[in-house]
Amino acid sequence: FDNEGIVLVNYNGDVGKVYNPVSISQHIIGLVPYLNDNIYANESFYKNLDFLLAYGELTCENNLVFPYFFDWHHNNETAPWYSSMAQGQAASAFLWGYRFSGERKYLEGAKKSIFSLFEENSSKGFMKMKNNGVWFKEYPNYDFEVLDGSLATIAGIYDLYKALDDVDPERKIVGDKLNLSLISFKNSSHEFESILFGHYYDNKKT
Repeated sequence: FDNEGIVLVNYNGDVGKVYNPVSISQHIIGLVPYLNDNIYANESFYKNLDFLLAYGELTCENNLVFPYFFDWHHNNETAPWYSSMAQGQAASAFLWGYRFSGERKYLEGAKKSIFSLFEENSSKGFMKMKNNGVWFKEYPNYDFEVLDGSLATIAGIYDLYKALDDVDPERKIVGDKLNLSLISFKNSSHEFESILFGHYYDNKKT
């Protein structure tokens, strides 16, 4: 944690200690079981939520994206780079904030996190067409697709779909993308084999 209690990840070497939007989101989600009776958990939960909300950058369509301000040469990424996984995980974290606090800023943060994935002119490389559906890319410039990154994105989309009212026109947009992502996942599942740490790569067969 930094001096303000915000999650840091220590990559050592040239990268050092940095903010990682996925790690911050996962910390927030991990605190959920302790919120009712733990003062520290409540404080850290909202502190990291509000940091994540402020950390997001606005796109030209007024949505939110969460940059990585360090190079990640293992996956051909140069700062600043963006990950669909960060968008999905942030949305899930914001929606927990909305459930517990009722503050609409967290619901709006979740919507802006997910709708940034769908921007037609996005330069972030969040998704591609794959096997008659939509595949969400954890690493936009990587040669292979990472299954857990796409699934974490889908989970965020599903969380938002559940949170929106049936009569909300945005729910249909989210539902359509959710359906396309599930089609791609189902039609691609035969291409994947597991390696260490729960990552899956298509066509790598390692």
